[in-house]
Amino acid sequence: MKRFFLYINLILFFSSIAAHSDDIFTVTEEFPPYNYELNGRLTGVSTEVVQAVFREAGIGFNIKLYPWARAYKMALENKTILIYSILRTPDRENLFKWVGTIAPRKSYFYKLKTRKDIMINALENARHYIVGGVIEDARVNYLKNNGFNVIETVTRDELNIRKLYAGRIELMICNEFSFAYLVKSINFKIDDFEKAFLLEEFSKGDFYMAFSRTTSDELVDKLKTALDKIKSNGTYDSILTNYFNKLE
Repeated sequence: MKRFFLYINLILFFSSIAAHSDDIFTVTEEFPPYNYELNGRLTGVSTEVVQAVFREAGIGFNIKLYPWARAYKMALENKTILIYSILRTPDRENLFKWVGTIAPRKSYFYKLKTRKDIMINALENARHYIVGGVIEDARVNYLKNNGFNVIETVTRDELNIRKLYAGRIELMICNEFSFAYLVKSINFKIDDFEKAFLLEEFSKGDFYMAFSRTTSDELVDKLKTALDKIKSNGTYDSILTNYFNKLE
């Protein structure tokens, strides 16, 4: 039965590419307010930037939402696939062809406000706590590279927020805009949580859009030029202002 469903999924995946053979197949995850589905429509600040880049370049696109691990695997293993919002980390540098930055970020450890016992003054202080993460996410890799062993992974950040609220984990890393949006979306109160520690090193660098390694340099350069154009003509700033002002 598992093989049957895998076969069906593969047919649907390649059929979707064939149906839009001239479009650039693009993958992302449910990661509001950067990329997410609302009322059956794919939206988000990163999504709008990516869409604006494609329109500026005059190139068709077909964006699909997947769990991050699957989207990442697709971009690694298939030809001419664009992925966003992705962090440009040293271990990923040679795995993709990087188009450019599409959204800013600043990441914190979050905890329950009632956990007054959790005091973090340096990254190593957090190693003593149970931390929630997302499968195949750069945040998990960052923690592992810094000596963290107790990391519980799930497929989506909102699941970690629920676990944090229930006391099943003690900390989670999240972008401040995403955290505020997700807490509100699952009808929790932002006042029940608080920032425990700013991860300055991990917060360096913004979110990117990137192509699979086998993509032609000509296509990559065309989208780089389009991204530069929407940043110079005000389109990029307008998209960011529209989204982030709603969360303040």
